Amino acid sequence: MKINRAEQTLSATEKCVMQKGFHNTTVQEIASMAAISTGLIYRYFTGKSEIIAALVSNVVERLQQKIQADNILEDDSPRLTLFARDKVNDDAWDSIALMLAISAESSRNGHIQHIISHAHLTLQDYAFSHFRALNTNARDS
Repeated sequence: MKINRAEQTLSATEKCVMQKGFHNTTVQEIASMAAISTGLIYRYFTGKSEIIAALVSNVVERLQQKIQADNILEDDSPRLTLFARDKVNDDAWDSIALMLAISAESSRNGHIQHIISHAHLTLQDYAFSHFRALNTNARDS
C-alpha cells in the first residue's frame, strides 16, 4: 500500500493545529508529527498557507458529508440537526473546533481570512440546498 504523503501531512497538520493552535504550528513541527522530512512537505505544498487551504477543504468535505447524512425527520418535518448540541458526534465537533482554531488566524492573515470565508459560504450554501431538498416548502428567508 502506497502512503499518500499529502494526506499524511494534512493529518499531522490537523493534530498540530488542535494541540498548539494555527499560529504556533510550524512546518517543521508538521513534518515531525508526520514522521517525514520538511523537504518532502514542500514537494506537495508551497508552504503553510497552502497546507491550511487543503486542510480546510478536507474539513468542508467532511462537514458536507455530515450534512448529507443529516436527514432527521421530527414531527414529520425535515430538520438539519448537525449543529444541535445533543446530536453532533465527536468527529463533527473536532471539525468545527479545527475551523475555529484556523479562523483565529484570519484576523492576522488576509489569505486565511479568504480561505475561511470561502469555506463558510460553501458550507452555508450546501446546508441550505440540502435543507431545501428535504423540505420543498422551505422559503429562502
